[in-house]
Amino acid sequence: MVNNKAELYILGALALIGLVLYLKGQSELCLIEKDGVYVVGYIPEASSVKNGVSYTCYYKYNKESYRANYKDIRGLKKGDLMFFRISSSKPSVWRAPDIPVPPCIKLENMPDTGWKQLSKCS
Repeated sequence: MVNNKAELYILGALALIGLVLYLKGQSELCLIEKDGVYVVGYIPEASSVKNGVSYTCYYKYNKESYRANYKDIRGLKKGDLMFFRISSSKPSVWRAPDIPVPPCIKLENMPDTGWKQLSKCS
């Protein structure tokens, strides 16, 4: 009987943690949808892990630098550029959309406040 109660408490705690993480992710997604902008990030580090690649990326917004760490299977490598969609009110909140950075976009010519919408290169 004691084992069943302990298992139920553990299961309940895990479910609660999962719910909190889900709600946090949803609130961040809503924030990005509300005031999101696109910025370009640089990948100085990429290392292979068991199920993909672990990236360390840096991006700037309003002349301040931010760091993003995540795992992915896109095939990006050290030195590549990638887009981030961030919240303009809380720039440390980000998502990494699967949109390739065209060759005409460089870190040097990115506006400090990012782009509301991405446009094609001319």
